[in-house]
Amino acid sequence: MENTYSDIIPHRICHLVALKEQGAEVTCRTSFAVVNVEFRHRVAPYEAFVFMCTFRGEVNGAPYEFRKCYARGCLHNLCPHISIAVMIANRYLEQDQAALERAGIRFDKELFTIEGMIVKTGGLIEERERALTIEDCIHMAEQGQEVHIRVEPEYVDAVEHFGNAKTSSVFLTANFHVETAGRTDTIQRCLCCFDPKHRPDQHVERAVVANARLQEIYQRLDAAGVHSTKALFG
Repeated sequence: MENTYSDIIPHRICHLVALKEQGAEVTCRTSFAVVNVEFRHRVAPYEAFVFMCTFRGEVNGAPYEFRKCYARGCLHNLCPHISIAVMIANRYLEQDQAALERAGIRFDKELFTIEGMIVKTGGLIEERERALTIEDCIHMAEQGQEVHIRVEPEYVDAVEHFGNAKTSSVFLTANFHVETAGRTDTIQRCLCCFDPKHRPDQHVERAVVANARLQEIYQRLDAAGVHSTKALFG
């Protein structure tokens, strides 16, 4: 039997695409935020800016809303530099926008901008070496280059700052440790996040979402010939 999302409240781009392909009326509006977040990492706590996009609209008149993290950047070496994070966020965002366009879902096509980050960081942004993305790894493997990836999922406690307000969050992050052509990198992907105080079962529900996104990445890595050691959120 063909899978259907008719009884599911959309919380992923693929849900919106599937619903549209099944004939549903789907509207989509996007809004962007760069959120200042304190990550309480097990190795060393650090502060970063997280690039978020909120998708909201209606499916056959029923409202939905979900947000997606596209990258995080900081001014030290615990995550990609902010100037790099903007580019990474836009590359992943453009993939989602292309999927929505192919499905015939209309939306305002916008991207994250570096100008807003210059204001937030007091002009401290500077250009750094371009960081790897999952797409780069896939492309290199398709061109015949040896690429090895070890995946390490982790739950990271954090505090999000919205003006004068603070919100506790848990980020489900996958660290892709890459070795290729004598180069070693770590690609960080935020797969989803949740407010631990919102509902007791959020932990399990969001792990399902994160694992579905990981499985899609694993399928693409396997198809490209990337050697990967896989792991999922428990």
